[in-house]
Amino acid sequence: MVRMRDLAEEEKKHLLHLDCPTFETSPFVDGPPLPERRVAVISTAALQLRDDRPFARGDADHRVFYRDTTAGRHCHESYFGEF
Repeated sequence: MVRMRDLAEEEKKHLLHLDCPTFETSPFVDGPPLPERRVAVISTAALQLRDDRPFARGDADHRVFYRDTTAGRHCHESYFGEF
């Protein structure tokens, strides 16, 4: 994730002036409270746990992050090595 301070001035101005929607109505769906929901995050960032099998080029596999996974166990793998 890029920080605003790291962006070029023109890009920063553009992003700061984009309209952000406000919602005056109820949420789109009903359901249990957020802590009781399942959440799926879909990303092409090759996120995995440090002890997972590395992704291979063209791999269409997935990785699972459980609720009790600590932040220090995550890493980002690319074809150029770990970040």
